[in-house]
Amino acid sequence: MDSSKWQSAIVGHGREAAGQLLANPFNHRRHPQKQRDVVASSISELGFIKSVIVNRTTGHLIDGHERVMQALGHGEETLVDVEYVELSPEKERLALLVLDRSSEMATTDSNALEALLREVQTGDQVLADLLSDWSIEESIVDSDPPIPDSECGKCPTCGREL
Repeated sequence: MDSSKWQSAIVGHGREAAGQLLANPFNHRRHPQKQRDVVASSISELGFIKSVIVNRTTGHLIDGHERVMQALGHGEETLVDVEYVELSPEKERLALLVLDRSSEMATTDSNALEALLREVQTGDQVLADLLSDWSIEESIVDSDPPIPDSECGKCPTCGREL
């Protein structure tokens, strides 16, 4: 691929009230409750750390539907960071298909993941469970799994104060 021919479709950044953002009628992604809980917990713990993507051509979201839903849960006037792109309706539909799928194709370096998991602590049980489940899925044996700040001093098995 000749990168000299690459063009940026990004045309701006801004903030919009969540109630003004339009869900994409072609969005095929559904968000199960467990994912919604993880997104809510990550926003609570970290804040919004990723903009949603809006196509200026159609006004539709291309990425970030669940983050917008979380913002709407706090009121239609909740501000959301937006990255604006200009794509034809046909390219918008392709972007809906490619963005998430290409991310899902990434593989995990178990050693790097294990090192990162050892460095991370969270006070949120939903996020702690996510990290623990991920560690198990990747067959990373952690003799000292992270304990949420809210449970420090408690036995992880029975909850008894230590």
